[in-house]
Amino acid sequence: RWFGRGRWPTLTVEVRDMLKLSTFWMIVWGLKVMAARLILLPVLLESHASLVRALPMSPFLDAYGDTPGWQLAIRLQPHMLLRAALQALLWGTGGAIYLADTLGWYQLVLGLWGGISGVWMMGVPPIHPRHVFDGTFYDELKRRACAKLILSLASNEDEVAALTAAALKSSDAAAIPQHVSDAWSRLWSALVNDLYGSCLLSADERGSLIAQQAVTIKSAEGVRRLRFFARSLESDDMPASNGALQAAGMSVLVPVYSEAILPQVPREWLPAAIGAVDDTDLAHKHVHSIETLRFLQSKFDLEYHELVRRLGDTRTFPTAHHRLMRLRTWAAMRLQTVFRTISGMMKHREALEMLLHEELPELSREEHQTLVTLKFRLVVAVQTYANHHIDASKSNAMDTHSRADVKLMLERYPRSLAISYIHRVGDRFYSCVIDGTQLDASGKLEADPDHPELLRPTYKIELPGFPILGNGKSDNQNMAIPFSRGPIIQAIDCNQEGYLEESLKLCNVLREFDICIPGGSPPAIVGFREHIFSGLGTLGNFAATAELVFGTLVQRTLSRPLWSRYHYGHPDVMDKLVLVAQGGLSKATKGLNLSEDVFAGMDAQLRGHNIVHREYFQVGKGRDMGAISILQFFSKLSQGTAQMSTSRQALRLGQRLSLGRLLGFYYTHIGYYAGQLHYYHASYLMLALAFVGCLIDATGVVPGVAAPSLALFNRLFDAISLLFFSFNLLPSFFAFLIDEGLGAAIRKPLKAICTFSPFFFVIQSRCIGHYFSNEFAVGGAKYISTGRGLAILHTPFHEIYVTHAASCIYPGLELLGLLVGTGQLAMSGGHSLNLWSVGFASITPAALLLGPSLFNPHAFGTPESIQDLRRFGIWLFKPRSSKPSYDACHSWADFYQEFADSRRSVKAHAFLLPSKEMLLSLPLLMTSYVAMAPYGWGAGQVFILGTPIIAAIAIGFLIMPCVAIYAGVRHDFDFSHAMANASAFGLEKIAAGLVLFALVLETRHWETLDDMGLATMPPSLPFEHGMLLLAARYFSFRWTCNVGLYLVAGMNKRAGELIAARPENAQRQPYACLRHVPGAMCYVAALTGAAHLFLLDAMLGLSIQLAFLLVGCIPGTRRGHYAILGFSKKVREVAEEQRVDMQFSTAGTLKWLNLKNVLEREREYTARGAVRSAGASARRPTMHATVAAAQASQAAARVAEDAATATDGAQADEGAAQAAEGGALDAENATRASVATDVTQVFARDSTQRTADQDYFI
Repeated sequence: RWFGRGRWPTLTVEVRDMLKLSTFWMIVWGLKVMAARLILLPVLLESHASLVRALPMSPFLDAYGDTPGWQLAIRLQPHMLLRAALQALLWGTGGAIYLADTLGWYQLVLGLWGGISGVWMMGVPPIHPRHVFDGTFYDELKRRACAKLILSLASNEDEVAALTAAALKSSDAAAIPQHVSDAWSRLWSALVNDLYGSCLLSADERGSLIAQQAVTIKSAEGVRRLRFFARSLESDDMPASNGALQAAGMSVLVPVYSEAILPQVPREWLPAAIGAVDDTDLAHKHVHSIETLRFLQSKFDLEYHELVRRLGDTRTFPTAHHRLMRLRTWAAMRLQTVFRTISGMMKHREALEMLLHEELPELSREEHQTLVTLKFRLVVAVQTYANHHIDASKSNAMDTHSRADVKLMLERYPRSLAISYIHRVGDRFYSCVIDGTQLDASGKLEADPDHPELLRPTYKIELPGFPILGNGKSDNQNMAIPFSRGPIIQAIDCNQEGYLEESLKLCNVLREFDICIPGGSPPAIVGFREHIFSGLGTLGNFAATAELVFGTLVQRTLSRPLWSRYHYGHPDVMDKLVLVAQGGLSKATKGLNLSEDVFAGMDAQLRGHNIVHREYFQVGKGRDMGAISILQFFSKLSQGTAQMSTSRQALRLGQRLSLGRLLGFYYTHIGYYAGQLHYYHASYLMLALAFVGCLIDATGVVPGVAAPSLALFNRLFDAISLLFFSFNLLPSFFAFLIDEGLGAAIRKPLKAICTFSPFFFVIQSRCIGHYFSNEFAVGGAKYISTGRGLAILHTPFHEIYVTHAASCIYPGLELLGLLVGTGQLAMSGGHSLNLWSVGFASITPAALLLGPSLFNPHAFGTPESIQDLRRFGIWLFKPRSSKPSYDACHSWADFYQEFADSRRSVKAHAFLLPSKEMLLSLPLLMTSYVAMAPYGWGAGQVFILGTPIIAAIAIGFLIMPCVAIYAGVRHDFDFSHAMANASAFGLEKIAAGLVLFALVLETRHWETLDDMGLATMPPSLPFEHGMLLLAARYFSFRWTCNVGLYLVAGMNKRAGELIAARPENAQRQPYACLRHVPGAMCYVAALTGAAHLFLLDAMLGLSIQLAFLLVGCIPGTRRGHYAILGFSKKVREVAEEQRVDMQFSTAGTLKWLNLKNVLEREREYTARGAVRSAGASARRPTMHATVAAAQASQAAARVAEDAATATDGAQADEGAAQAAEGGALDAENATRASVATDVTQVFARDSTQRTADQDYFI
């Protein structure tokens, strides 16, 4: 009676949404507060009390009195200061843990909430073979498709009711009207034919699917697309279609910069079915590499064999040109190309035309096409189609072959495809569009009479000035908006693709903008999910899984209940009128809008519009597949979020959003990136507290402080690490559970753990935190072109080192030192360590030091390791490049100058801000002062320990006179000039030698320094004291070098400002003194810091490379490494073949070997290539000599065959023998000539660079 219907008032949708939002955050903060109250706070209070008991003040107060003066004097004693430092470090660590676990609890609840709601909405796929399609599948698909996709074909309300009921009950499948059933059969046949045209189905499979017979499909991609199409029609969020005729018009906007449109394939890879092809047909700027095509052939072997079979059909492909184009399109459709995007998005037009044909069968085909042209347009914003450079004397237009590809696209899709671009004519800029309507008398596309290299634009809009204000992409999109059609725009990137079966849902998608959100207006932005088709290997799977989780589970929860979903790029569909009212599709201010997409959602929220997320529609998307490119992508996101947090949109959202939505906005954007930084700080501080406490206790300065210092590490480090890995793995479990079933949900996360996914999560988290904080500290965020190539090639170690030194390798070294030092001190002091905490703590330094190289293909190959050592040596000793901008991969001097120049925008007093070096060096130096007092140390020795004064004096007396003479000749002294000249003359390396000399002087000749009153190292010290001095020196040197760097940058900036304000100040005091005397001191300080960094980089790089070289000598290591990278057997064969090609390539070996060895290696390579070609026809050698020999042999065989068919028997036999002999001689001569030509040309090209490289290496 109490719970019957009508007993309780029905809650409105708004109230339910508010309760869900409040419940979500109550769970998050309830878990957090409970963990802090029951776990964190008791440990902190207990450790604080133990530190107080270790050195109480009461005995001193009893002895000297309880007066304020004595209290102050006692508190200023070194022992009391150290206790206070440990207490401050203890509570600082607790605060870092409290901040770090907030993101963990949020991510954990987000994963659970989104996973459970997804299971509730969509269920779990039944356990059955996914590749098998039977009658049940066809019946269910037909019922749902008729009710959702073609409901508008129903002629009356009874048929509408019958279709709706048929979608709910399987027993009513026969109630579908016959004309609707026939329409679906035609749509289904077109869908199957599209899959067949993509080489995803065989002829037998196509026939069975069209006939709706039971069939097993071999192609995994075909199975995935059909399964998702069928399941998506079950979604309750999917509105029924009103038909293509009633659907709103829309445009798809694709920005393109310099991406390849339709790359060419090299002649060496052409199959025999292609036939003879002219060289003019193969000429192109963008050509697929042999390695890439070999990979495609091995990865998509079934589809490739199907393609080769079809190329033999002369009726479909009558000429070699047609067969070549089919081969190009096949390769382009399996890589991240613009052609793949355009052809996929044009499926929208094909689907609309099919639906209109079913709705209006009485219209002609031309009328259908005209109607579709009015409803749909694909606008490709090709930014570089014409020259629009800001400098009139330069050009940034694309090449002739790429323009030919643009013309080919317009000819392939004569309707609904428009090319927009920016064109500079004189001092004026125009936004132009080519829509294929400007034809000449012969019906072909007409050239621009003023610019014959371009096609004639249909419309031109003069712009008020240079239009590129941001990073290019956002301006490119906004310039194309005037040429769009209809009130709806879909944002698509140039590395995506569309599917015909998804385009059939386009009318349902457009219907979303006609339905009001409960309690509000229709949405302004409708977001959809993406399928990552670039999941190659372990890293590709990591990126694909992350995108799957974010595009489904995360955005589902952000949309509801958090109401915090914004615009995250593609494939969101947006209301164009809303976009135009708020300033365009993207924001385009350089230095603020690096992440340009998110601002469209932020502006929409500020204007009161709604944003929703749906999962019944998807497009394909390519992602980065290499370790460096993936982490650079996250670094771009981190820097963009840091910039976004300083924007006025973020300020206004913070002022106007309610608490629940504000928390959702924060932890989705700023809080996520700041939380990664807090996790690193918490891990670092727990280890630092344990290390410093054990050092103070072991050296006898303050006995009894080791146990309370180890408490946080022993009791909380494992829990924090488990929380971190849980919120990284739990969402993927639910995402796979909903999409693929329970088996995949268990198997794939376990496989990820076995392939070192924790290492990758740690590296990713550290890179996010580093670049996020670095943007706030020094700025300098810029667009990073990551590239989306195949991750099967080896990256040189010095490039990996340059990319990850500051973000991963330096922190990994410090964490390793802290962990090892803590373990040694704890064992020597009799203190126990939690093995789980030690195990989890070991993951972070191992991942940061070894992870970047671990995910590099062929990292354990001996030839690659030796070559990396050589390149690293050249990189260390090579002078700075002559280019105006720095290239960190060119030399260590460029690497350091880029690092130093990033501090130029920072004020000189920035060194006063707290850093981990400062926070650790001060207590360590104070401990050294107290611990070394019995050995006769005083303040002078501690000063020498904490500052590189001896090295600086040596550098000043030996190097500065040369610099002063040079400056006198130039009549100028500027730090930037001095550092540039230092890099040019290699003075950092000389300074590094002086630093080594100073270290030897301090450690080996301490007696001499003792006589001078500068003793720094007693003859014999306990182990604990030696570790104390080593740690104090490292952290204090890091701090003093950073201080010198900030002072130098700030002083030069200040001097430049004063002189720029009044040029006469350059010759007046005190400004001349500001430029000379302090400048010289700053130069010495900077050079000293550079020398120390050079030594650190050299030792670190060599140690890491030697470790990989030694491990690579163990049998089976390379095979195990391939398994970690997730390379299949076929991909592994391609990778091994590339190793041979790289190892025996002429251009690569000529730099290190003489001509004789090159010829021997070339012959060996040719022999191996012949063996490989005989064993497997798919493996084709790539060297010029082998290709020439093969062509000559084929010519000889053809001559012999022609001679054998002659009518005169004896003469024919004799002629055939002579022809065969001549052909063999021609082949041998061609081989020798090709090898000699290759060697001569490469030797002439590389001899100068080889000599310079060897000189610098020596």
